[in-house]
Amino acid sequence: MALSCDSPLLLWKQMSRTVMMYEELFTIVGYVYAGKILLSLTITIVRELRVIFRSRFWPIDLVSRYGKWAVVTGSTDGIGKAYAQELARRGLNIFLISRNPEKLKKVADEIELEFGVETKILDVDFSLSRDIYPRIASHLEGIEVGILVNNVGFLNETAMPFSRMCEDDLWKLIKINIAAATMMSKIILPAMIKEKKGAVVNISSVAGMHPLPMIAVYSATKAYLYYFSEALRRECRSSKITIQTLTPGYVNTNLISTSSYLRRGGLSIPRAGKYVRHAIATLGVVDTTCGYWIHELQLWFASLFPRYIISEVCMYLQAFLYKDTKPE
Repeated sequence: MALSCDSPLLLWKQMSRTVMMYEELFTIVGYVYAGKILLSLTITIVRELRVIFRSRFWPIDLVSRYGKWAVVTGSTDGIGKAYAQELARRGLNIFLISRNPEKLKKVADEIELEFGVETKILDVDFSLSRDIYPRIASHLEGIEVGILVNNVGFLNETAMPFSRMCEDDLWKLIKINIAAATMMSKIILPAMIKEKKGAVVNISSVAGMHPLPMIAVYSATKAYLYYFSEALRRECRSSKITIQTLTPGYVNTNLISTSSYLRRGGLSIPRAGKYVRHAIATLGVVDTTCGYWIHELQLWFASLFPRYIISEVCMYLQAFLYKDTKPE
């Protein structure tokens, strides 16, 4: 009888030891994971504070560091126009490249009047064939370009499954979002490498950090820019060329004009001017950044979850944002 009474007690003690062992193990794992999260958040915050203090107290003279001329593609609206204005404010002459000649002339006149710098304009439709690039190269001949901002981009008007996209939009996404930055870099980068001086700013997107259903091709083109920039950065390291990747979240520009919700703006959806004032302060300080501190925190928060969860959430988000314009 004693044996029968002792056996359950002995079993309970053994089970308790096992449970305690696993409890301690899970506690350690929890502490390690919490420490990892805290460390990554601290690094993100410290990096953003570094950019803020560096730009405020030790601003970089972009003209002396990179050169007198900046080339900005897609420069008549949104982020491109804001970049052209902000670079002009800092003393650079601006070469504006965009599709609409009337808008180009207007923006160039505004920049010259407000900032007293020299401008040049070239109307180019980046959705056309490769024949546009020799023309661009000939117009840039003899100009020592210090900063190239590969901003021109295209996003189809409504989010939709890939199978329902029209071929024209698919080719626009490839030609404008991929070919333009690639070929503009090919035209301008060799001279920068020769002079060991210059900067290339590629406007990617937070959409390129995760595969996003409903805007699959746009997301993939921005991922291309992200990896293209990282590879170029390593190639150009010995030449002292700055290759910067910007991965903004939502910015209040024409690209999001189909969504009344996003057009309201707010702290997390800044206007282009506000975004660029933050982003340009990171040039020469951080190689890869969202360019805006709230977007950086949003990206950090997303990094806490598995990629498949982010993709699922974003698919439902796109369906919500574009439900009024989504095809039946």
